[in-house]
Amino acid sequence: MKKILWGMVSCIALASCASNEIANSADVKQSGIHQRYTISYTEENNQTHVKAMYRFGGENGTTLVLSPPSTVTFNGENMTRYESEFVGAYYNAAFSKPLPNGAKCTFVFTDTDGKTYTNSIMFNPLLLGQIPKEVKKGLPLEIPMVTNPLKFGDKITVHLSDSTNSNSFVLENVNLEKRLIIPATILNELSGTVSLEISRSNNSLLTEKTDEGGTISFEYILKKREFEIK
Repeated sequence: MKKILWGMVSCIALASCASNEIANSADVKQSGIHQRYTISYTEENNQTHVKAMYRFGGENGTTLVLSPPSTVTFNGENMTRYESEFVGAYYNAAFSKPLPNGAKCTFVFTDTDGKTYTNSIMFNPLLLGQIPKEVKKGLPLEIPMVTNPLKFGDKITVHLSDSTNSNSFVLENVNLEKRLIIPATILNELSGTVSLEISRSNNSLLTEKTDEGGTISFEYILKKREFEIK
């Protein structure tokens, strides 16, 4: 039985409550536009996805298409508008690679009144060294790891699972010293072939925001690894 459930369940529930209706930003009060920016890299397919979404009526309100002269750019480049019957309107950019290590990722939103809002977040990769093929029961697992130091709002999430059980833990505000140690107390509840999933993420409030506020987030998701517990 699972000891700790992933936050994904709550995220899906939250997303299901969000509106997929679409309106034009010129038709709403500009100070009431909620901004949401996300950057995610998935090692499994070597893809970086960048997304900007604007809503009116709160973080789950009606999605907005930016009316001219309103614009949004990512690192100086215009983002492409998309519309979906499931999520509404949003703006996207995609790259078939990770962004440079430590790159500053900047969104600039200009509303129809000409007011600009600039918000940034760092792209912090998470690189793993060779994982041992086997670990003995009762011993911790030590994995070489290279990542930029964790700062306020940063966290590394580790999820492990075998054929019947799973366990998770989160690291925040710690000095990793170029290695990740998975405690024996976590591993003791697992056996046989174990799947290891690790991600680094940050979710922060915007520094430049309307009265409605908003968030900016980053996630670097490693592909699944496996090892044996003997």
